[in-house]
Amino acid sequence: MIESDQLGEMLYKLWRAFKRDDSLAGLAARTLVPAPTLNNIFRGAVIPSLTVLERICADLAVNGSTFRTLAEMWTEEHRRMVETSVQHYSPPEATTRHSAAKIPRPLPGKNVPSPLPARQSGRHPIVQPKAPAPDPLLYSTAGEFVAGLNEVLVWAGEPSLRLLVERSAHRPTGRVLARSTISAMLKSGDLPKLDLVESYLKCCGVREDDIETWRVIWRRIRLAQRQTGAI
Repeated sequence: MIESDQLGEMLYKLWRAFKRDDSLAGLAARTLVPAPTLNNIFRGAVIPSLTVLERICADLAVNGSTFRTLAEMWTEEHRRMVETSVQHYSPPEATTRHSAAKIPRPLPGKNVPSPLPARQSGRHPIVQPKAPAPDPLLYSTAGEFVAGLNEVLVWAGEPSLRLLVERSAHRPTGRVLARSTISAMLKSGDLPKLDLVESYLKCCGVREDDIETWRVIWRRIRLAQRQTGAI
């Protein structure tokens, strides 16, 4: 089984062999990857995103069979990380927003409106930016995760918190957000609730495939917190 430290070690050796006198700050400046993140990648503490891996390889002029080997290592480690996160995650009991609501039966000949307010997503359309959304695979702590949520807000064009609340209120499903809740989440260093993260990302225009990656990283960080007692 390929481990992340093997991938990091191979990247580190390639960097040192190609640019022996280079500094971590220099590599960070060229690849636009923060130096602490590069350090964690080389130590095997985190798995780089595929985009980051491609940036590093491009800077080191890595191609051909060597790049294919690195890509295979990344794919195997990423698959193992997802499987491990899913195996250790116990989802809460399924609940619905209006599961306890009592909906009266319509009387014969009467048109009784639904007692629940309609939530139409078309009233507040979400235009997804063409640029790729921030990649959560770089995050390994709650603080980095929250910082990533702030990056998503900028990526989405910095919609107002009021607009995010309105979007959430008119979505067919999902948690309805409050401005105070969003503000507290973006300023806190604590890991937010998963349903809050999901609703926030959807209202910012993040695709469902990308949201699933955020779920995986959230579970990985949460599991690490439980194992270290940092909850």
